[in-house]
Amino acid sequence: MIDVMDKHFQQELHLTMSQSAWVQFAHYLGYFLMALPAGWLAIKLGYKGGIIGGLLLVACGGFWFIPATRITAFWPSCSAFV
Repeated sequence: MIDVMDKHFQQELHLTMSQSAWVQFAHYLGYFLMALPAGWLAIKLGYKGGIIGGLLLVACGGFWFIPATRITAFWPSCSAFV
């Protein structure tokens, strides 16, 4: 989905190609940064607790898009991907 949204981000946020690459980098950086904490959470809380914790974390990230789109600046939008 990030590849589809990339063109829209370039138009709406007036991003350069390098800033657009940062958006994709921030998106995939989230997978790298959250792998070990997600594993620890699943071990500590169990399978069901890990899923619920992950869904809550995704919901918090999704809700961050609301103020990030109102700000219409590059770094708040980029931080919403991580």
